[in-house]
This record gives sequence, structure tokens and C-alpha cells, in this order.
Amino acid sequence: MISVSVGEAKNTLPKLLHFVEEGDEVEVTRHGKAVAYISGQSSSGEKGVAFLQEILAWRETHGDLFAADEIEAIFNPAPQEAEGFLVRHGEGFR
Repeated sequence: MISVSVGEAKNTLPKLLHFVEEGDEVEVTRHGKAVAYISGQSSSGEKGVAFLQEILAWRETHGDLFAADEIEAIFNPAPQEAEGFLVRHGEGFR
């Protein structure tokens, strides 16, 4: 990954885009902190596909972490199970 300041990016954008076209990624910084990333159009899509493939491979080896009914209970708990864990605006935990 190439790292450049905002000023450098402004002055060398065509060169940076050439690097991106070649497969590099560019980090743009302001005062030493990253503020933007420039990457090729297909780069993020390929990473997403690779990530999903890793998830599927893990599931084949280890199985799902939760059964469907456990997932349902996590996202839609019955009121009696959720009691004591409700957060009300401005009131905090009860």
C-alpha cells in the first residue's frame, strides 16, 4: 500500500491512479492520520468474494455457530427473556 499526504495526492493524482490500475492501494493521510483509501474497482469486489469463500469453508469444517432457533432468539427475544436487559432512552439499564 502506498501512503501519501493530501497535498501529495492532489499533486500526483494521475500517477497514483496508475498505481491503482496496477493493483496497488493508496492511503491518503492528513497530519499522519488516514482520511481516505483509493483502490481499484474490482479490488474490493474480489476481497468480498474471498471473504465469503473463507466463511463457507469455515462452516464446512466447523458447522454453524448457532442453530436457526438460537439466532431467532438472539434477534427477537421473548419479552420475559429480555426483561432486565431493556434499555430505555435516557434511563440506562434496568
